[in-house]
Amino acid sequence: MQSKREIAYLPTESFFYSFMTVKDVGVYYQDFFEDFDMEKYTKLIADMELRMEDKANKLSSGIKIAATLARAAKLYLLDEPLNGIDIIAREKIITTIINAVDDESTVVISSHLVDELEAVVDSVIFIKEGRNILQGEAEQLREQHSKSIVELYKEIYA
Repeated sequence: MQSKREIAYLPTESFFYSFMTVKDVGVYYQDFFEDFDMEKYTKLIADMELRMEDKANKLSSGIKIAATLARAAKLYLLDEPLNGIDIIAREKIITTIINAVDDESTVVISSHLVDELEAVVDSVIFIKEGRNILQGEAEQLREQHSKSIVELYKEIYA
């Protein structure tokens, strides 16, 4: 399947079996995805201060992020990657995402934590009730509307 080779998806829901450790997740991904890089996964796990023997389903989304970003995909779809992450760890997660993906790939992040992401996004799309309300390059939108991305978010969803 072509999309499996080119798209790495991070769902909001946890999808690991209760018996799986962080190491088991890496082995599972390595078996399932040809482009999975165990060395990169191990580094991402260490960067997030997780341990290979930890139970995967007891951890925050950091384990899912590491498994997803350890793939060599062209498109990364991250659904609420900052959910359940404390404010201190969010910065580390954002930095990890930026550093883990090469310049040839695209990252799409679905999030309501716009204030956490404003400084790092290139483009934004605001969708409300299934309709595209506003989209464009972040800097151009700021200039055109004389508002921050956070202010635009509040205006659209308030």
